Amino acid sequence: GDAGVVAAAKKGEEEERPWKCCDFALCTRSFPPLCRCMDKVEQCAATCESCEPATSDSSHRVCNDWYHGFPG
Repeated sequence: GDAGVVAAAKKGEEEERPWKCCDFALCTRSFPPLCRCMDKVEQCAATCESCEPATSDSSHRVCNDWYHGFPG
């Protein structure tokens, strides 16, 4: 939730994205933005710290990590 957003905002430096690629990103309007990838995948990337079941389809997963920067 909000704690992840605040922690990501305080880092202020380039970090490795918690996902390999992202087709559907949810981002803030800040610059650079805080983004979360909403892609439903069978398995999250190894860099994802918070991999949870998708709400609409429990057979897929969503990485709930926030990333400080553009989604890629």
